[in-house]
Formats: sequence, structure tokens, C-alpha cells
Amino acid sequence: MTEQLLVLAAALILAYGLVSGIASRSIFTPHMVFMFAGVLVCPIGLGLIDLQMSAPAMQVLATVALVIILAGDASTTDKKALGNAKSLPLRLLAIGLPLTILLGWALGVLIFPALGVASVLYLALVLAPTDAALGQAVISNEAVPVKIREALNVESGLNDGICLPAVFAVLWYLGADLGEEQTTHWGLFAAKQIFLGPVAGGLVGIVGGKLIDAAAKRNWIDDGMQRLFLPALAILAYALAEMIGGNGFIGAFFAGFLLAIRTEAVRKETQHFDESEGSVLSLLTFLILGIVMIPSALDHWTLQTTIYALLSLTVVRILPVALCLIGTGLDLHTVLFIGWFGPRGIASILYLLILIGALGVEGYEIVIATGVQTIIFSVILHGITAAPWAKKFGAAEAVTSP
Repeated sequence: MTEQLLVLAAALILAYGLVSGIASRSIFTPHMVFMFAGVLVCPIGLGLIDLQMSAPAMQVLATVALVIILAGDASTTDKKALGNAKSLPLRLLAIGLPLTILLGWALGVLIFPALGVASVLYLALVLAPTDAALGQAVISNEAVPVKIREALNVESGLNDGICLPAVFAVLWYLGADLGEEQTTHWGLFAAKQIFLGPVAGGLVGIVGGKLIDAAAKRNWIDDGMQRLFLPALAILAYALAEMIGGNGFIGAFFAGFLLAIRTEAVRKETQHFDESEGSVLSLLTFLILGIVMIPSALDHWTLQTTIYALLSLTVVRILPVALCLIGTGLDLHTVLFIGWFGPRGIASILYLLILIGALGVEGYEIVIATGVQTIIFSVILHGITAAPWAKKFGAAEAVTSP
């Protein structure tokens, strides 16, 4: 990152922080502001900052941001409420997610006949995971029923990790060198990714929480260090899961989900990192999206990429959600609400960066351009609809609830 980028990021954080209270009552979300700020200073804007597509650096930033956000979101999950609605996230992940990928793949083959089917499948995988951070107004709005908020939160926490083995499989098919184990034993690789991730993450969350509790009871912990526990445990869970062959993102989620800190004051302070410093990492990812990825993708936007992007956010998401929720007793309004709030964000950015790092840009311009365009539409559309629809949905639920 250049000095100009660091200055811009710091200035944006300060400027947005000064008016954040006003901004929170407007349609402009912080992700929207940072993304558009990046576009403003990039070569297609004022031309103040010109960065090349540095996939490794951006991939590290996106990875760290996603790991910490997953652990933070999971740590605030109401497990009792989740137990009462456990069928909702299970349906969304076990039925809705595969249907979303298949439908996205099928429509992509029709809309992009010149692309290979493997490239189109990669695009479908890029846009399958959801990002709860972009719909934070929904996740954090207590007017929305807990079972709906928890279902969306757990879905976004796990779907990116579940998709990752398929992402690597398609990359290998497209010619990427991913290492001997990944390219010769796909069944074993996928099983280890899905099952060892929760084991590693759960171990880190439980043991780490108990160590923190023991230290807190003995008054060993300085107050200023408490908020650093969450990112440390999240990164440790990610690294441990990857070391033993599991999925690091799933590991980070389960570290937060099973974080066994019983000392309430310490637990609350631990979660503050996700609300402040963790959010900064997320915003920086969207700033780089605006500075680097949008100008690189702009020349390849077409009517076809626009149509696919809009379909990805609507039909490709909402139809599978509606099908997987049949039999749950949820009314049409609730089904549409869950279906619409599947924003695309950091996980999609990360998958695009993985593609660029493994295979480069040449030959995959349409995949990258369509993915970037979909993320932009999602940041805007989900950003401006999250708070109003959540408020309206909560009010309607309050009237109809016994």
C-alpha cells in the first residue's frame, strides 16, 4: 500500500467517524462511502491514486477482515434462540446454497455462452456466499425476530467456508497449481476442510475462553488487552484449521461461536474489537475495491454482465431460499425478506482475488467484471434497503405476533 492510500484511509475513518451518527440515519452506509471514495480518487475519478492489481496484498487484507468478522459475528450469536430455529440455517446452507450455485451456473451458461462452463461455475461460486456486514442494519435490529437474524448471521458465517473446497476444485480444473494433496485426493480434501475446521475452531474457542476466564478471575488481565483477544483467537483458529487441513474460515466462525468466556465484562469488551477495529478492516477492503478492482473491471461491463449481476441478487438468491423454506410455515413476506438480504461482500472479493492470484486476469476479465459489478450493486441496493425494510418488517411482526 502506498503512503497516499494510508493517508486516504486514515482521513476517511476520521471524517466518517465525525459524522457517523448523522450517516447512520441516512441511506449511506459506511461500506458505500468507502467504496465510492475509492472510485473518486482512482484513475477513473480524480486520478489521485493509481494502484496496480496487487492480489497478494489485497488477499491478505480481505482474508484477515473476513476471519475477524466471522468470529465476531459468531461470538454474538444467541445460541438458545438459534436452537429454536436450527432448521432455518440448516435449510439455507444444505439446500439453499447448492441450489443458488446451480441456478447461478445455469443462468451464467445462458448469458455468457462464450465463457467455458468451469469459468461460469467459478463465477457462481464467487457470488454464492453472503456477507452479514452489508446487512448489519438487519442483523442488529432487535425489531426483526431473533430466529430470522440468527439464521442470516449463521448462514453468512458458514457459506463462504463451505464453498471454498469447490472454489479450489474449479481453480485446479482451470489449471491452477494448488499443491499435491488438493489435486489428487479431492474427496479427502473436501471432507477435511468441512470437518476439521469446526474442530480446530471449537478447540481454540473453548480452550482460549477458559484460559481468559482463569486469568480474569485472578485479575491478571489489563483492561486495554481484553479487546485484542477476539482477533487473536480468530487468527489462531484460522491458522490451526489450515495447518491440519481444515477450512480456516469455518474454523474462525466456530472459534467465535464456541468462545467460552464466562466473565461477562471481559466477554463484552472482547467483542468490541469486531465493532470497531474489525469494521475498519472491512471498510478498507471496500476502499481497495473502489480504488483497484472497479477501474480494472469497468471496461468489461456489458449488458450481459449487468443482467447477470441483477439476476444474481434477485432470482438466483430468492428462488432457492423460497424453495428451501417450503414447509417451515413462514409467510411470503418473511421468505422474501430472508431471500433479499443475502448481500455479496468480502467473501466474494476474496474469491476474486484468489482467482487473480492463481490464474491472473487474462481470460477471466468477464468473471472478474461481473463479480465486481454484482458486489457494487449489492453494496448500494442492500445498503439503502436494510434499515427501512428491517424497520417495516419488525413493525409488521409486532402486529401479527400473539
